[in-house]
Amino acid sequence: MRRWRAVLAAVVLAVVGPLVGVPSAEGAGCTTPSCAGGTVPRYKFINVTTKRQATLWSMGVIASCRNNGGTCSIQRVRSRSTTVGTSFGLSVKTVSAGINVSRTATSSTAVTCNSPKLRRGQIYRAYVMGIYKTYRIRRTYAGHTKTSSLLRAYQPYKTSIHCRVEKL
Repeated sequence: MRRWRAVLAAVVLAVVGPLVGVPSAEGAGCTTPSCAGGTVPRYKFINVTTKRQATLWSMGVIASCRNNGGTCSIQRVRSRSTTVGTSFGLSVKTVSAGINVSRTATSSTAVTCNSPKLRRGQIYRAYVMGIYKTYRIRRTYAGHTKTSSLLRAYQPYKTSIHCRVEKL
């Protein structure tokens, strides 16, 4: 019975393994797509663009204040952490390393913004600043290539915020 299970496991690994990216025994240690029959998925990060000192609007408002006819200050804010888009089942850790983004960066702002004199119907809001990246992931597997949709990563700076007056 044990021998039958071992044979069955070998057959399953030989048939299903290449479909899920498990390298075959003869392909172990393979470093090129052509070895092991090209059955190990390869990933490449393409069209990577970086914008530094960007206001990270999509992370949302981190603080706000109002004072009709007066000024106000923003001192305490909510923290934000790095956000990384993934595709093809890759982990955030793998993608972060591939596009050179710190996945542990967090904004814990201790910066103050003082508003100008606010009129009725105005609010003073603060947003996180940081690094904004766009990229695509190209996956090559068994001779087929697929490219992800446009992905985004946001890495906040620890102590930088953008404050502005907005309408309510």
